[in-house]
Amino acid sequence: RDTQHRKMSKSLGNGIDPIDVISQYGADSMRVSLVLTTPEGQDPWMGPKTFELGRNFGNKFWNAARFAFMNLGDAKIESLFVKPGRSKFASMDRWILNRLDSAVFEVTASLEEFRYDAACKTLYDFIWHDFCDWYLEMVKSRLRDHHETEDKQKAREVTVYVLYRCLQMLF
Repeated sequence: RDTQHRKMSKSLGNGIDPIDVISQYGADSMRVSLVLTTPEGQDPWMGPKTFELGRNFGNKFWNAARFAFMNLGDAKIESLFVKPGRSKFASMDRWILNRLDSAVFEVTASLEEFRYDAACKTLYDFIWHDFCDWYLEMVKSRLRDHHETEDKQKAREVTVYVLYRCLQMLF
């Protein structure tokens, strides 16, 4: 194994103090990192950079949320928490809503089987890759359009709805 990662043991005296991790990376970063790096039924291998995984994920999600809220305009946020219908949506909107439905199904199934690492990995991959790397990049031009259009409103609805559903799954 990589020398940067080691098996922690109380008898070896090489444990990682959670208070130090929380002060450096934050409690949420520690939680996400622990769940993602602990395979079901196995001991985790951790190193000094293990908790950067959770911190980077938190930063990515924070930036996605900030982008979404910066582009809401005059829309009332409460009205955007309703699942949008699929008619009259651009193909990218239908794509992300389908990917969201798949992620919700997989996360739910994993949680029902007490496979927390699998649930977290599914959610991590959906948020990082599908939502942030693909959808938000594709929808930027629609949200930044200087004119209020139905397409811009649909983009807002889908963006905030997906963000809201991600938050529900995270908590």
